[in-house]
Amino acid sequence: GDWSSDVCSSDLALAGLPLGALIALTRFPGREAAIVVLNALMGLPPVVVGLAVYLLLSRSGPLGSWGLLFTPTAMIVAQTILVLPLIAALCRQSVEDAWAEYGEQMRSLGAEGVRAALTLVWDIRFSLVTAVLAGLGRALAEDPKLRDRMEIVTKCGINAVCDNRPGVRIAHYDATADAITRSESTRLNSSH
Repeated sequence: GDWSSDVCSSDLALAGLPLGALIALTRFPGREAAIVVLNALMGLPPVVVGLAVYLLLSRSGPLGSWGLLFTPTAMIVAQTILVLPLIAALCRQSVEDAWAEYGEQMRSLGAEGVRAALTLVWDIRFSLVTAVLAGLGRALAEDPKLRDRMEIVTKCGINAVCDNRPGVRIAHYDATADAITRSESTRLNSSH
């Protein structure tokens, strides 16, 4: 199967969030350059990434001897270049802003290390989810096969009642137009 997109989307979130937080909270030589590079890569057109990966991995390219051109690994490399900077840059900005706002207060209250990090993560959780979703959106834009295999489930259809046995819940979702219309009508009528 096409495992490259699945691996890439989830693993890049796991790598991008800590990378962004690390850049936000630590001071090191070249930090400003790293931020500029992250921000620049965030807007890199996919065609440019594809061309760069092709040139790197083609037979005459510097990594051509590895034989990775037109493989799932090459796709992961390209998606990493597209998605990782986006997640890391958005996370970095969120963490840096939150730390600027709450860092001194947390230190004065004795929250340090893991406790401070967990408090900060909880406070900016929606921003972090937004960063991951932006990365997922970028990956989905580049891989239509992944979009076709994906199902987005909302409250509509959860625990649908079985028509033959009204007291029994079934373990699948009914995402048909009729089920969604019925679900929303019921919800709207019950909210009055």
